[in-house]
Amino acid sequence: MSHALALALSILLTGVAHTVIRKGAQSAANAAQSLFNPYTIAGYVLFGLVTLLMVYAAQIIPLRSLTAWSSLSNVITVMMAVIFLHEKPHPLVYSGVALITLGLIVFFIG
Repeated sequence: MSHALALALSILLTGVAHTVIRKGAQSAANAAQSLFNPYTIAGYVLFGLVTLLMVYAAQIIPLRSLTAWSSLSNVITVMMAVIFLHEKPHPLVYSGVALITLGLIVFFIG
């Protein structure tokens, strides 16, 4: 597997893991049940996979690029929350997404 593909997959899976954990927290009656909810456990397993993919990607990709690209996971998490959980983010969240996107553009142009 290409290191760039591993990075892209880890960014996408981070958003999926956050969304799945959020779904587990919403469907549980109390905090103890949310810890052992199948959604929550699946989210933690995904985070373990994300860690392995990031370690693999970090073998070749420079750390400065790795960290910059990783910020996209925040954008993907917001998008998945809106699409799959039907959440309505605060307008400042959209400002944050715009700043992350602008920061990536500036980082890679300059």
